[in-house]
Amino acid sequence: MSARNGTTKTPWRPAANILRDMIHDPEKLIICPGVYDGLDAGHEVLYMAITKRYGHLQGKLLVSTEEYLARIRAAVLARGETGRDLVIIPRSNALQSLGFDEAVKRLKGAVEAGADVAFLEGFTTEEQGKLVCEALAPTPCLVNVVEGGVTPQMSATGAREAGFRIVIWPCLAMTEVYNSVKRAAVELKEKGFFVHGGNGAGRIKDLFEVAGLEECMTFDAKVAGTTPKEII
Repeated sequence: MSARNGTTKTPWRPAANILRDMIHDPEKLIICPGVYDGLDAGHEVLYMAITKRYGHLQGKLLVSTEEYLARIRAAVLARGETGRDLVIIPRSNALQSLGFDEAVKRLKGAVEAGADVAFLEGFTTEEQGKLVCEALAPTPCLVNVVEGGVTPQMSATGAREAGFRIVIWPCLAMTEVYNSVKRAAVELKEKGFFVHGGNGAGRIKDLFEVAGLEECMTFDAKVAGTTPKEII
């Protein structure tokens, strides 16, 4: 992975290896403003019988425990046969329909089948959060913090104190992008033009550089045997 802004390049490592090291370090709390590097690092296995329904909605239909554990075993087997590391995160949506004890029982079965991290979705009190961490210890537990969802709004400190090792805010970027785009669109509609903040942020060059323009220009120059030129 390339380094920018004067930082030192570090050797590339598979994301799953990095995540695995982090979850086994009791001093670390993993905070994710979204999903940790997609399927390159972790794979979430669901309970639901039909197309996935958002975990904080009502009326989910669940597969049997036997079928769910078969899915876990399939993921574990695939990980072993491909020789590619994968952090398997079983997600339980059983709390709403079957209660706390059954949801925890299913997660324990998933861990016994070879899963790495436990994820009880949709718990409604901080006490339930603490209890699931205690019940599944020493397995790392993940909490999903969604503004307006059924799970209490936990801070990173509160999540750590409850016993969680991974905290995700899956809607953080999406919500901020939506709000920013909405404000810009309203201003454009009302004024007929839109200008970013006076500090110059948001110029097209800034966006290109975030996407790796400088590295691409340097690479092209090396191929051509020339010096990179300013193009914007």
